[in-house]
Amino acid sequence: DTTDMARVLQQKREAELSLLQSLRSVELNDLAGQIAHEMCNPLAVIVSSCQFLKLKLSKGKMEHKDWQDSLDKIQSSTGRMNEVIEDMRMLTGRNEPGTQAESVELAAVLSEVYDLFMDDIMRENISIHSDVGRLKVLGVYIQVKQMFVQIIRNAIEALKSVEQKEKVIEITATNSSEKIGYVLLRIKNNGPKIDPPEKEKILKPFFTTKEVGLGVGLGLSIAESLVRSFRGELKVAEEGPWTCFDILLLAPEEGEED
Repeated sequence: DTTDMARVLQQKREAELSLLQSLRSVELNDLAGQIAHEMCNPLAVIVSSCQFLKLKLSKGKMEHKDWQDSLDKIQSSTGRMNEVIEDMRMLTGRNEPGTQAESVELAAVLSEVYDLFMDDIMRENISIHSDVGRLKVLGVYIQVKQMFVQIIRNAIEALKSVEQKEKVIEITATNSSEKIGYVLLRIKNNGPKIDPPEKEKILKPFFTTKEVGLGVGLGLSIAESLVRSFRGELKVAEEGPWTCFDILLLAPEEGEED
């Protein structure tokens, strides 16, 4: 009867909620462990550098080089810790109160992002081709820019890791034919392909294929978090020799264009 059906539905909702809470707890524990790992390495360098300086001072054998080397290590380590903290703020943060989505022209954002990476682009002889027309998306300008920064930085780092004659990054934007009211961005590069097992992990916080100390592994997860905050989607795809990131972002409605 109706009472039994209501009881069954309530039990089902409670079971689903319990499962969701358990999954979130596992993810939180995993994330906390990764943060602790990323912080412990530079912290250990700071502690050992301080102990070295104290030992030298106690023996009266302190030289200028000892100070310089130790302080350089401490500065580098604190910089890395600050990088992790700032990335975590971006990963878990929300828009500031009063911040509203606006119409953002993709070409204008990309022009600024290219300037940021010009030295790397020239040094690595990377060709960047973009065709985004005058398309606009709905978002917060600085966050749309940060999304591009994270994904393009990832592409540049991937191309740095290989020796090949042509290194190319292509960026295109079209009105999505599959999801009306959205713009489809495709950012692709001809660097190393992503192994199938890595595709499921590549957007997760702290996942990196770099050697220890060379990458925190937050860039793509930050980009994915930003895309979700715009009510969009980010997916990893392949197109022949290309590694692709397909991004769906809301297009401004009429009246929001300006």
